[in-house]
Amino acid sequence: MYYSANNQFRHVGRKGVVTVMALAALIILVVISATMATQAFMELRKSDSLSRSTQARLSAESGMAYMTQALRQIRLSDDVGPSTFMDEFHAALSDLLAPMSSSGVRVTKIGQIVQVSEIQLPEICFSSEFTLDTSADPPSTRMTVTGRSGDIVRRAAVTYACVGKRSSIFDFGVASRGKIVISGNASLLGANDTSEASILSTREEPVAIQAGGSAFIDGDLYVTGSDVDYVYLKGGGISIGGTSDLYEILHDHVYLGTEEPDFPEIDTARFIPMATNLVDSSTDLNGGNTFDNIRIAAGTDPHFPSDTVINGVMYVEAPNYVTFAGQTTINGLIVTEDASGADIADCQIDFRGSSSAPGVAALPDTSEFEEIKTHTGTVILAPGFGVSFRGASNSINGLIAADRLSFLGASDISGDVEGSIIGLGDHELTLQGNSTITISRPSSTMLPAGFKHPFGLEPQAGTYSEPVLP
Repeated sequence: MYYSANNQFRHVGRKGVVTVMALAALIILVVISATMATQAFMELRKSDSLSRSTQARLSAESGMAYMTQALRQIRLSDDVGPSTFMDEFHAALSDLLAPMSSSGVRVTKIGQIVQVSEIQLPEICFSSEFTLDTSADPPSTRMTVTGRSGDIVRRAAVTYACVGKRSSIFDFGVASRGKIVISGNASLLGANDTSEASILSTREEPVAIQAGGSAFIDGDLYVTGSDVDYVYLKGGGISIGGTSDLYEILHDHVYLGTEEPDFPEIDTARFIPMATNLVDSSTDLNGGNTFDNIRIAAGTDPHFPSDTVINGVMYVEAPNYVTFAGQTTINGLIVTEDASGADIADCQIDFRGSSSAPGVAALPDTSEFEEIKTHTGTVILAPGFGVSFRGASNSINGLIAADRLSFLGASDISGDVEGSIIGLGDHELTLQGNSTITISRPSSTMLPAGFKHPFGLEPQAGTYSEPVLP
């Protein structure tokens, strides 16, 4: 067989080309594999970063929800201002989070900034910072929550403002520290809902609520005591919660062991500067029937004639026995000096005939009543005094509170902006005879005048943001 050198060369050349092509293909495959591996690694890192970023954002939002629930429990004084807000807030927040101090959680104040160190809960990790808004009155604070996942952080912020918080004591139609007695044909009705005629007594022995005769109560009975003996029902004509069946009443309409609401602190001294006209033993009450912004000196024991009109505030010093003959109109409110240390027999306000109380809303828009018109939601506030209604009454547009309250005979009380009837002392609160009381619960934002309503913190709509880290 003939085999030339030229053919051998061509054969070797073809082998070289194939080798080069194979190497080139291999290189290309290696490059593609490396590129795909790098891309896969980058995608993995990107996915991990996105996952941690999402977790950090969720931590910030969850932390905000956690802190919002915590802040709802904080109460600040009713006179807190920009200069005292951060000190009070720091103290309150420190007390609230004190149980977490064993986990390393710290609350610190630096100037007008309060910081909460990192809180680690299952699956979330966040810290918080609060900054005072110096332009707001009442004060407000900007809360910024920082959520963390690894080395990635995200933020969420919202503004919280001070909002007056009223005690749950005002959610009851009648509430008293003393025994509540409803007898005869007395009725307690709810104007819009039966719950408006609910009754609470915080007295625990021997009896907190007693109902008898043909007493009619729209609402339910609440006592803080845990024994059913604290409620005494007698008579075959009783109706409570829509039923006359005693077994059903006791099982479905009597609530034992109710948590005792706060009886808010009272401040009637703020009304003294508004009571500019003195009434004492030398004042001739028969010289006219209209009295504007009066202060009744201690020991005067005035007897107001029929058709008396009280405009603005009537401030009663203690002791005093104040009597209204009948047809009394209160365009404003009656408040008393705190007579808790005096004999209640010497501290009385007695309405012996019909009366009505349109409240401060009935006052004209004139300078002498400008200040008192801002004190809404209360008609009578008499700490240490007993208050009695003996005649037909109507249109009592506000809360009635006294140490001892008695509704006797044919009283018929209803109101448009009505608050509750509050027994401030451990004295008997009585509804008897043919008295009928209709309670209309005011708006939950109504803060009755004369009480100290602590501030709480509420998030403000439209203030949420997600700040970008600098």
